Amino acid sequence: MTAPRKGKPLSFLAGSSRVARMTRIQWMLGVIVTIVITLLAITGSLRSIEQPPFDWRSGLFAKYAPSPSNDLVLVALDDQTIRLIDLPPPRLRIAQAIDELNRAGAKTIAIDIIFDQERAEGADNGAIGNAALQRAIREHGSVVLATQFEWIATHQDQERGLRVPFQLVYQSLRENPDLTLPQLVDQCASAPDIPEDIRAELRKDAGPVLDALERSLADARSLITHQSRDSAPVPPGSLPWPASTKPVVPLPQFAESATLASVTFQSFDSDGVARAAPLWVRLEDRLYPTLGLAGAARQLGVTPDSITINQSQTVLAPSGSAQRVMPTFTAPLRGMTDRAGLTLITWPRAGRELPSLTPRPWTGQFDRRDDGSLMTVSLASLVEPYFIADRIKANLRELNRGVEFAVSALGDVIDDPDAFRQRAATIEATDLRDEDWIPNVRAQRDAIAGVVDFAKDMAPMVIEATPDLAEAPLDTLLLAHKLATTSDDPDAAARLAELAAQYPSLASLDPDAELLPIMLLRLLAERAPDVIAEIDRAVGPSGQLIRWRQVELPSLVAGRLCFIGWAATGQTADNPRTSIAPQTPGVLVHTAIANSVLTHHARQPAPRWINAVATLALGLLATWIAVRFAVIIGPFALILMLAAYFLLNGVWFWDRAVLDVAVGAPFLAAASCWLVVILHRLLVEERGRRRTEQRFRAYVPPDVVDILVNNPSLNSMAPQRRELTILFSDIANFTTLSESLGTERTGLLLATYLRSMTEILQRTRATLDKYLGDGIMAFWGAPLDDPEHAHHAAQAAIEMLDTLDQMNESGTFKDAGRLSIRIGLATGTVNVGDFGNPPLRSAYTVIGDAANLAARLESANKVLGTNATINALTRSQLPESFRVRPVGAIKVKGKNEPEQICELIAHRAPRGDQTDDWIQGWTDAVAAFQSADVDNCLAILQTISARFGPEPLIEVYTQTINQWQKSGLPSDQFDATIVLTEK
Repeated sequence: MTAPRKGKPLSFLAGSSRVARMTRIQWMLGVIVTIVITLLAITGSLRSIEQPPFDWRSGLFAKYAPSPSNDLVLVALDDQTIRLIDLPPPRLRIAQAIDELNRAGAKTIAIDIIFDQERAEGADNGAIGNAALQRAIREHGSVVLATQFEWIATHQDQERGLRVPFQLVYQSLRENPDLTLPQLVDQCASAPDIPEDIRAELRKDAGPVLDALERSLADARSLITHQSRDSAPVPPGSLPWPASTKPVVPLPQFAESATLASVTFQSFDSDGVARAAPLWVRLEDRLYPTLGLAGAARQLGVTPDSITINQSQTVLAPSGSAQRVMPTFTAPLRGMTDRAGLTLITWPRAGRELPSLTPRPWTGQFDRRDDGSLMTVSLASLVEPYFIADRIKANLRELNRGVEFAVSALGDVIDDPDAFRQRAATIEATDLRDEDWIPNVRAQRDAIAGVVDFAKDMAPMVIEATPDLAEAPLDTLLLAHKLATTSDDPDAAARLAELAAQYPSLASLDPDAELLPIMLLRLLAERAPDVIAEIDRAVGPSGQLIRWRQVELPSLVAGRLCFIGWAATGQTADNPRTSIAPQTPGVLVHTAIANSVLTHHARQPAPRWINAVATLALGLLATWIAVRFAVIIGPFALILMLAAYFLLNGVWFWDRAVLDVAVGAPFLAAASCWLVVILHRLLVEERGRRRTEQRFRAYVPPDVVDILVNNPSLNSMAPQRRELTILFSDIANFTTLSESLGTERTGLLLATYLRSMTEILQRTRATLDKYLGDGIMAFWGAPLDDPEHAHHAAQAAIEMLDTLDQMNESGTFKDAGRLSIRIGLATGTVNVGDFGNPPLRSAYTVIGDAANLAARLESANKVLGTNATINALTRSQLPESFRVRPVGAIKVKGKNEPEQICELIAHRAPRGDQTDDWIQGWTDAVAAFQSADVDNCLAILQTISARFGPEPLIEVYTQTINQWQKSGLPSDQFDATIVLTEK
C-alpha cells in the first residue's frame, strides 16, 4: 500500500504527477458516490436502512427525555388479572374497574378493548355485564372507547361475511337519518353494484347477510349520531389520510355515552416494526383520532372538532394551558395505502431499563415516574375488592341463616332481629359501590360477634350432653339435620342410620329441638370467627379495602388519564414489535402517544435538507480519510468518525432536539465512499505491485517471491538466524559432457534436468536459492518455518536420485547417456535473508558454516564414491527407519573439525537384496576404524570388497590406515578421521 499523502490538503487540485492524478480520480469517485446516495436518501429510497439506527437510538439515548407524564396511569390486564378473572374479561369486571376509577377520581378513562360483540353466555358476559358496563361508562362521563377503523379492501370485507360494503350503508344513512333496516334491504337489493346472489340473500327473512347488514346499520348510526363529538372534519386539501372501509364499532349502548377513537394498528415499517402510527383515520369526510390522542384531548378538555389539523402537525389548544403540538408527516408504511398524518412513536425515559442496542422487554417502560411513584396498576387490584366483597357476602349469607335459626331455636340471641334482617337484605342487594355497604357489613359483623360469644358460652354444655358430637365435623351435623327433616328422599333413613352408627347421639336427638341448636352453636362457634376476621382484614378501620380504596387508589389515579388494556406476557394479539421490545402491548403505544401530547415531547423527522447535509458531510469526510490516510489507519479513522457522528446524532439531535436526523444514509455514504476509494487504491497499487514483482523476479528466485507474495504477513526478507537444511547438487562429469554435446544440446539437457529437479524441490517445500550451472542450491525451513526441514530435504534428495534413474532408464537424455548426480545435505544454524543492496540489487540466500559444509559434502561424493551425503545433525532429525550408510568422521577442505557423515539410502537398493548386509558391514567397519581397531577394520573392508566388489570408499579407508601404519605412531594417538584435501 502507498504511504499517506503529504502536502497541503488541496494539493491534489494542482500538479500532473501520477499521485496527483490518482488523488483527483479518487476524490471524483467519492463525490459522485456521495451525491448519488444523497439523492436516493432525499427521494426516500433508503428509508429501510434508517430503521435499525432508529431502534438503536431508542434504546441508548434518553437522558433528556422526560419521564412519563404525571397525568398518566396504565391499568394493565396483566398476568395477575388473568389469574383472577376469566378470558375474555367479563364486562361486569370492566364495569367494576371503571366504577373504582370513577370513585377514586380518575378524570379520563381510555379503554383499548373493543366491545363490539353481543354476549349471552353467563351473567357477567350477558345482560348483567352489559348493563353494568353501560351504566359505568355513563356515570363516569369521560370514557374513550376503542374502535377498529380497518383499512381493508371490499373483497376482503366480503370474505369476512360482510356482503354489503359498509360505505354503501354509511352513505345511505347519511342521506336518510331515519333509514330502517327494511328500507335499507330494499335499497341494497336494487343497487346495481350488489351481485345477484347477495340480492337473493337479502330478500330472505333471515340469514348471515341480513345479520351483517343490521350490524352495519347500527355501527353507521352510532358513528353518524356522535360524529361531531368523536371526530373532526377533514381539513381542506387532498392529503392521503388513512381511510377505513369497515369500522368495528362498540355496541350502541356503550358508544352512546363514550367518545370513540381509533385503535387501528396494522401499519408497520418494511421490517415489521411499528415506529410510527397514524394520528388520524378518515371515514368519508371525518377524521377520527387515535386512542392516545383522543384520551389526551379529553384529559385536556379539548374536543376533536377544535383541534387544528394540517399536513405537518396537529395542534391542541386547551383553555388556560399551552398549546400541544404533535408533528406529523407522510411516509409509506406496510399495510396501508394512504399514509398522511403519521406520527413517530416517542417513548419516555424508562427508569428501570438499561440502555441497549437491541430491543428488550417492555416491562418498566411505564412502571414508575422519576419520583418513584407507581404509574402502572393491575386491573386485578381494582376488581379484587369485589371478589373479596363477594366472599364476605357468601360467608355472611351462611352466618345470617345460622343466626336466624338461632333466633328461632334459642330465643333472642340478638338485640334487634328486624334490623339484623334488614341489614342482611341490604348487603345482599348492594355492593361496594353503595356507600352504606361497608358500614352495614361492619354492623352485621358486630351483631354476629355477639351471637358467637353466646355460642361459645353454650358450647361446654353441649359437649357435656353429647360428647360424641363434639368431634363430629360440622358438615356431618348439617347433613344429619337435612336427612332427618327430609321427607322426599327414600334413602334418607338409611344414610342417617349410617351416620348414627358412627355418632350414636344422632339417633336419639330430636332434629329440630336438639340437633338444630347443637348445629347452630357449632356453626357460630367454629365458622363465624374466621368470617369476622376476614371482615376485619377487609373493611375494618385499617382494613386492606379501606386503605386501598380511600388512600392508595385515589393517590394513584385522581385527576389522571387512565389507559386500560392488555399487558399480559403470554398474549400475542395486539402486541406489535416496536423499537423498545419485540412484543409491545398495543395499549403502551397509545399511552406513548398520549404522553407525547401531555409532555410536549414528540419526535419529528428532520427536514430533508438536514439529512442531505449530513449525508454529504459524512461522504466527503470518508473520502478525505480514504485519500489521506494509510490503508491500515483508515478503517480506524472511519470508525471513529462514524462513532462520533452517531453520538452527536443521538445525544444532540435525537435526545436533546427530539429530531430524527438520518443515520443510515450518512453511514452508507461514508462506507461506500471509503470502500470505492480504497478499491481504486488497491487496483492502482496492485498494478504497480505486479510491475515491481515482474522486475523483482529478475533478481530474486521466483519461488521466494511467490512465498512472500502469498504470505504478506510474513516478515521473512529481513536477515535472521535460523536452523535450516541446505542442499547442494551437481551433475557428475558435466564439464566433459557439455564439451561433447555442444551448447544447444547442453542447454536442452539442462532444461529437462533442472525442470524435473525443481519440481521435486517445490513439492517438498524447498526454497530454491540458485542454479549453479548444472548445480542446484536449495534450503528448507525459510522463509516459511518448517519443523521437519531435515526430513523433507532427505526425501527430496532420494526423490531426485530416483527420478534421475527413471529418466536414465527411459532414455530421456538420448545421446548424452546416463547421468549421475552428487548431493550434499547439511543441517545447521545459518543466517538467512535478503543479502546484498536491497531493494536495488540483492538475493534471498543463506550464509553460514552449514551452507559451506553442504557444498563440501557434495564435492566429497566424488572422492568417497557416494551419491548423497548428510551431516550428523541431519541424521539426528530423520526417523530411525530412514536407512543410511555410515561413512565416518570426515574432515572436509576448509573445516578444522571432522563431521560424522552418512550416505542416504532410504528405500534404494544399491546392492540389491544384500543392501542391508552391505550397510551392516560398513557400520562394523566404521565402528572398528573409529575405535582404532585398524586390523579388524581392514579385515571387514576386505570382506566387503570380496562380497560386494571394490568401491572408492574402501580405497579411502585403506590408504588412511596404510598412512597411519607407516607413520609409526602408537595406537593411542590414532586419529579416526578421514581428511579430504580437495573441495
